[in-house]
Amino acid sequence: MALISQYEDAAVAFLDDFPHGTLVRQDRVLQWAGGYADGLAEDMAITDPKKRLSALIRHLNEGGRSAGLAENVRFKIVRTDTRNGTLTVFRLRDVVRDDAEDAVNQAVRGAIGPFNRSLRAIDGLKVEELSEEEQAEFSELREGLAADKAPVAHLLDTIVTDRTVRLLGKAGLSEQNARLLIDQHLGLFTSLQKTRRLLA
Repeated sequence: MALISQYEDAAVAFLDDFPHGTLVRQDRVLQWAGGYADGLAEDMAITDPKKRLSALIRHLNEGGRSAGLAENVRFKIVRTDTRNGTLTVFRLRDVVRDDAEDAVNQAVRGAIGPFNRSLRAIDGLKVEELSEEEQAEFSELREGLAADKAPVAHLLDTIVTDRTVRLLGKAGLSEQNARLLIDQHLGLFTSLQKTRRLLA
């Protein structure tokens, strides 16, 4: 549950100048904060420019998600292009929605990544240059990792496939037709296809 933030007034003033959907450069945020000052003076006193900007964004985001604001006003500033120093002001609910929709993908990457990294590392060894004892050790280690990965990959594949079936169900397809469509035309579902490649 969000609390009422002391930075709420600063956040509302920021949103007045940079409405939802606005792309804004980092230097423009610093310039704006320097002119606004009220409630952000402590942040502007930070001498390190990177830390100053981080503090400003953190506090404006805290104000932007304050429980005292109407949902239609609440926002989050997101770094959308760090190389060019570009930020975007998003509606808070849009960020929450995107994070929720990506939660499964993050879980898959987090769960399967260590298996894949270890298997690739073992495959990268010049085993022919190792002693027979070490060759056997790494062969056994690889087999064990692959065996441990299999049930995790199967579970994650089931979760991701079921999620795709639910989304197709919302579009009016029956579960049976959705599963048939996925099996016959996996190429149409790039996200699912990428996940299955990761799980392989």
